[in-house]
Amino acid sequence: MDIARFFIPIIAGSWQTVSAPDAAFNWLPFTIQKSGASKFRISPSFNLETYANIAVAKTYYVDRAMPDDTGNGLTWATAFQKLGTALAKADVDRIYIAEGVYEYGYGWDGYDCARSVKVIGIGNVVLAPHATLSWSAVDSHYEAVATGGTLVLDLTNIDSFGDYQMLVKKTSSADVDATAGSWYYASNVFYVHTFDDRAPDANIWTYQAVNNGLSYKAKTFYLENLKFYGVGWTHFINNADGKTYAKNCEFKYPGATGNGFLFMAGESIVQNCLASRSYQGDGFHCNERAAGVGSNFAMIDCISHNHGDATKNNCNGYSSHGAQVVTAINCNFTDSYGPSWKNAADVGLPKEWALGCLLRDPIGQIAATDVNYSTIGTGWLDGCTSIGAVTDLEVGAGGAIYYRNLNSGGVFIGAPVPY
Repeated sequence: MDIARFFIPIIAGSWQTVSAPDAAFNWLPFTIQKSGASKFRISPSFNLETYANIAVAKTYYVDRAMPDDTGNGLTWATAFQKLGTALAKADVDRIYIAEGVYEYGYGWDGYDCARSVKVIGIGNVVLAPHATLSWSAVDSHYEAVATGGTLVLDLTNIDSFGDYQMLVKKTSSADVDATAGSWYYASNVFYVHTFDDRAPDANIWTYQAVNNGLSYKAKTFYLENLKFYGVGWTHFINNADGKTYAKNCEFKYPGATGNGFLFMAGESIVQNCLASRSYQGDGFHCNERAAGVGSNFAMIDCISHNHGDATKNNCNGYSSHGAQVVTAINCNFTDSYGPSWKNAADVGLPKEWALGCLLRDPIGQIAATDVNYSTIGTGWLDGCTSIGAVTDLEVGAGGAIYYRNLNSGGVFIGAPVPY
């Protein structure tokens, strides 16, 4: 991926603390500093792992390369083979995961951890709950028995972002037979036609209906250096008054109507994380767990791109639904089929603060969805850039947008106000 494409050149200078535009942002555990008109950073002394405040008395080790799952997990030499075994331990506080691909049955899968825990990858750790199936050739496609079907990836076919291509979902086995690079699922059978007509191999990953990391308990999770690749529904979900902190993580290829990273209530911070290729959902997504029960959410130095497709044109780099308090610093939301940043505000009225963010090239199939920033809550944009949209800023009924040092074409719906 051409990282330089996502960032705007900036000139260094002295750093000054930025005052929050509203008391709702006083929850932030770091100061935000500004140099010049559009260069921002959080206080250099802030450490996300330390802030997570998870006391560690017991550490377990996981290594997919182990011959079985019979070790005690207390050293690398006696590591568990399955992440779920470590997550299920009654005394687990921290888990180190060795480099490797952890497919279905060996990764996080849909396990609901009962404890606050740190999960830290060492090297290239890919949590990818795809199933290994037995394929048979039928006409111009291949078939395999499977329990549920939501997504198919081809690791040999790479797009311009460096992501794996998803095969196109069809509505019948006959359509798959006629269309290279497609799939269909019905009555416990997967139908696959690869883009190059080869038989499905180790580079064809098929996904069933399972989440890839979740919590329905009020616990704290610290995630570092983990790649959540492909999932039946959504990647990491926190659906309780808990806390989730993620650093240097990737959330790619959620299937069905899933999102890359979904947070409901409580508090969440993601730092230097990437969300891409949501099949029919958003990259980063906040939602209310109950009416009026929102969350505090911060994104720092994150990228979210390439969500949705021509059949699903309302997918966003980031979206919120309800009473959220959201801060985004130096984030880039680009190249998705829908607004780059959207506040739908189904129930509550969120407050959103964006600093130094790039909102670029939404791929709306109709002009109404070709918007870079849209809100019916209250948003403050400081030093942000809007490029390549029909509409730069859209103020919905009852909403308000305040901006300064905005680099855009100045195409607004509603009446954003300089501040």
